[in-house]
Amino acid sequence: MMRSDSVVRTEGMNILLNGLGKVDAERFISLILREPFDYTEWRESLNEESIDLRELSRRATEYCNSQNSNNQRQSVVAEKEHTYDEARRCDDDK
Repeated sequence: MMRSDSVVRTEGMNILLNGLGKVDAERFISLILREPFDYTEWRESLNEESIDLRELSRRATEYCNSQNSNNQRQSVVAEKEHTYDEARRCDDDK
C-alpha cells in the first residue's frame, strides 16, 4: 500500500530533524526551495554512493550555492541599496 503524502512528509521531516538537527534541517529545506532545482539530476550526480545525511546536506548546500551564486550577489546588492535608501529617507526626515 502506498503511503499518503502526509506520512511521507512527516517521516521525511523526522529524518531531517534527527539527522541534522532543527536549524540545519530548516536550512536544508530553504536551500532546496530557494530556486527551482532538478533533484533527480542532482541525486544522480552523487553516483549512488552511500553517504550520510550530513554529507548529503553539505553537497546539497554546495550545489544550491553554485546554482544561486549570481542571485545571491544580486540580493546583496539589492539589500545594500535598500539600506542606503532607508538611511537617505531618515536623513530627509530630519
